[in-house]
Amino acid sequence: MGWNLLTKIDVRVQAFADLKVLDLTHNYVTELPKEIKLLSNLKVLNAGYNELKFLPDEIGQLSNLQELHLHFNGIKELPASVTQLTKMRTLRLSFNKLYHLPADIGSLNRLREVFVTGNQLLDIPTSINQLDHLSHLYLSQNRIEVFPVELCILQKLTTLDLSQNLLAALPEEIGGLRGIVHLDLGYNKIKALPDPLASLPVIKTLYVNDNELPYIPSQIIVMLGKLESFRIEPNGFDVPEDAKKSGLKAVQAHLKKVARS
Repeated sequence: MGWNLLTKIDVRVQAFADLKVLDLTHNYVTELPKEIKLLSNLKVLNAGYNELKFLPDEIGQLSNLQELHLHFNGIKELPASVTQLTKMRTLRLSFNKLYHLPADIGSLNRLREVFVTGNQLLDIPTSINQLDHLSHLYLSQNRIEVFPVELCILQKLTTLDLSQNLLAALPEEIGGLRGIVHLDLGYNKIKALPDPLASLPVIKTLYVNDNELPYIPSQIIVMLGKLESFRIEPNGFDVPEDAKKSGLKAVQAHLKKVARS
């Protein structure tokens, strides 16, 4: 049913009671019918790229749902019933108009992937620390001012994207992200990097570009040597082109000089 000109879904959906995957992408659907609750065997609901403004409370009755894709709509708030979807593994909400996530999002303790890029989020619910299986979290392009310290106990989190927010500081607890591999903190207002950042054991990618860092701390400079990819410019310092061309050791030497000055 994707890539059509649909504006609504027939309320007689019970005729498809055995349906496991429903693809409504790239249409003009403005609302999902309450009768969607009758699709009790549904495992994947993809309603991305539509014109949804809200979801019916009845969506919480899709007890077998594992993937919910709602990216590129106009949704401003999720019904609390979404937290009843306890089998869900993937939640895709990017590019909507959300200011908050449900307070009880921690109830979705099978979640592996959460995509909320391009919304208006101001904060993250504290219950997110209950998502023990969460591995990928994308929060880029929001309005988050305080790093969600609750994330720092999630040992299975491998990818965290908080770029293009309003972060000014990072907590010491960030060293608790022992499983983090890819960490993107670019395009914020961060003024200092805490030393525990250098102790992350398996990190391979670190982006701290486009912040307000006056220098890179010595422990972080050493850490750069084990990374596969890093971005540290622009900030309150410059790395000369000749240092970049000469390789990592030259870059590290220059950063140490800046840190001492």
